[in-house]
Amino acid sequence: ANASIEDNAGRIPLDEAIFKDHVDVVKVFLMRGSSVDSRDKDNNTLLYIAAKHGATEIVDILLDKGANANIRNNAGYAPLDVAASKRHVDVVKTLLAHGSSVDSRDVDNNTALHFAAWYGASEIVEILLDKGANASIRDYGGYIPLQLAVFKGHLDVVKMLLSRGSPVDSRDAKNNTALHIAAWQGTTKIVEILLNKGANVNNKNNVGDSPLIIASLRGHLNVTKVLLEHGACVNFANKRKYTALHHAAWNGAVDEVKVLLDNGANSSLRDMTGFSPLDIAALRADANVVKALLERGAVVDLASDQHNTALHYAAWVGGSDKIVKALLERGASTSLRNSDGATPLDVAILGGNGDVAKSLLQHGAPVNLANKDGDTPLHLAIFERQDHIFADL
Repeated sequence: ANASIEDNAGRIPLDEAIFKDHVDVVKVFLMRGSSVDSRDKDNNTLLYIAAKHGATEIVDILLDKGANANIRNNAGYAPLDVAASKRHVDVVKTLLAHGSSVDSRDVDNNTALHFAAWYGASEIVEILLDKGANASIRDYGGYIPLQLAVFKGHLDVVKMLLSRGSPVDSRDAKNNTALHIAAWQGTTKIVEILLNKGANVNNKNNVGDSPLIIASLRGHLNVTKVLLEHGACVNFANKRKYTALHHAAWNGAVDEVKVLLDNGANSSLRDMTGFSPLDIAALRADANVVKALLERGAVVDLASDQHNTALHYAAWVGGSDKIVKALLERGASTSLRNSDGATPLDVAILGGNGDVAKSLLQHGAPVNLANKDGDTPLHLAIFERQDHIFADL
């Protein structure tokens, strides 16, 4: 019988014997002269197949017969890579004992340590490190094994890598550190471990986000608290001039808003479009966040680049009567005009918000001020066919 005939998948009978972990059959094929480094259509060697399926005894037999432990398949993976990713501890030990290159890299610059870290194989991580694996090698995304372990939330692997000297502040291609990644994932315990190992709490990535900004963006309150306890700068702004407080206001995360404000967050900082956190909360019609901001000293009449105040935004957004009343109770001016010359009353009329218009009128909103086009609130109510507002005017 011809032992070299391939099936439709490009496998020879010996491949199938390895796949089924038939040790005695494998021995017979090898005794009869089957090539120890034969490959299937995907360039997988016999050793790769055995390593993938955790067939430790067959791996040992193939290596004793001279199999090359460092041949890579079409996807760029070596037997050690697949053994690490499949968490086959004994196979990893056997491959390393027979000379597998511990820091050999695939087409994406991943080493076996990257795979072990990604899949949370803590015992294999330790074995690889004991064999001299370099924990500082970056894949093509700039990630070191530590960052992969952090992303996947593998606490034991994170501890192991840090205890063996993995650089805690190594940056990926987008300048994120492991702490940025942990903040994104919301893994509070890992955040604490990284900080206790000396991670810089205020590093910024390519878009200017600090770990605190990311934690607020993602709504991870406990991470926010830990970062602040370790000295995170509460008023850092990214390249869009967004602070952690802007994100918390946008998300409607009232508890986070309170924590940030209680730790010195400046509610008067504006993003690149001119919005303050109070403006954002008003636009989002979030009465709870507006209340928290006002109670903690937010400037009620802070104007945006277009000279809109929070009252202008609240007047425009439907269902925001509670917010309008809260702003008015805090002394918001009903007379301030935006760059179009519109008062909050004008904006309420244009937005068709009759209840808001009524509240503004009850608080003395001027009814005869004209905008830049010369239109008064009465003109606008007629133009917009807001009969219910027209009657109040």
